[in-house]
Amino acid sequence: MTRIMVMGDVHAQIFRMYEIAKNWEFHNGKHIDGIIQVGDFGVCREWTDWKEPWEKDAPPIPTLVIMGNHEDPAAIRDWQAEPDRIPDMWLLGDGEVVDFLGIKVGGIWGNYSPKSYANPERVLQHRKPGGNHKIAVHIYRPSVEKLLQYDGPMDILVTHDSASICFPDEFRKPMPDGVPDILGLEHVESLQAKGCPAFDELLKKHQPKYYFYGHLHGSSVMRVGRTHCELLNAIQYSDTPYAVVEF
Repeated sequence: MTRIMVMGDVHAQIFRMYEIAKNWEFHNGKHIDGIIQVGDFGVCREWTDWKEPWEKDAPPIPTLVIMGNHEDPAAIRDWQAEPDRIPDMWLLGDGEVVDFLGIKVGGIWGNYSPKSYANPERVLQHRKPGGNHKIAVHIYRPSVEKLLQYDGPMDILVTHDSASICFPDEFRKPMPDGVPDILGLEHVESLQAKGCPAFDELLKKHQPKYYFYGHLHGSSVMRVGRTHCELLNAIQYSDTPYAVVEF
């Protein structure tokens, strides 16, 4: 049996993430074999939790992460250039599926922008040096299409933003002032950005056992077909920003 803790948005509090996992182990008398994190991990040259600790010690638990909307594209490029530089911590490529501790995990980075999704070249250009970091971490349509074309098994799907079909009703109201700018959204498209419709197709095709996402800073559970779909809260806003699953 393999036991996985799936963690919500960390926002650079990486040490805290491992403290939560170790506390769970202590109180439950069980071992966590690995952590999967749903983006907003804190991959940024300026944030201490990302920049410094792993030069001395490997993470205490094998960890697989995707990228959210609060990441530094330059730091992402650095990591991609040296994918094995951090022992026991891996970046799941955008639109890729990997075997993590015997579990097939697929992932998509970023937050949904209708404008960027319709024009993927916009995202690609901003992922290059000198680009707008907010647009760089919008969902890149070719990555979704790549995952749709994947024909193998998928046990867990992780995305940073939500699928439309399980976007919680409480978040369907207009975004608070200032939030569209943080997300790199124009006002009109911010009214439309209520989960990514293409993620619905991913769920329909692959029907993973679990689908986890973050981004919204809340909690929600529902079932879509045979898939358990769960929004995980951010580490700053919940004492339980995680789910534990077993295979």
